[in-house]
Amino acid sequence: MDDDEPVCPIPAITEKVKHRCAGEWQRYEACAARIKGNAEADCESWYFDYYKCLDKWRGPEIFKKLK
Repeated sequence: MDDDEPVCPIPAITEKVKHRCAGEWQRYEACAARIKGNAEADCESWYFDYYKCLDKWRGPEIFKKLK
């Protein structure tokens, strides 16, 4: 039996699919640049849009890895 620690596939899958969410990431970065220095503003909704996109594309890949 192999004593190696299991490796989480999520970081590799994220790298594989993140190009599909480039538009969401660009909108988040544009928001962050707009509000830089404004402590009252945030870009939370754009950040969640990016992660929602990642989840959409990561999900099927992750479920392929499950046994």
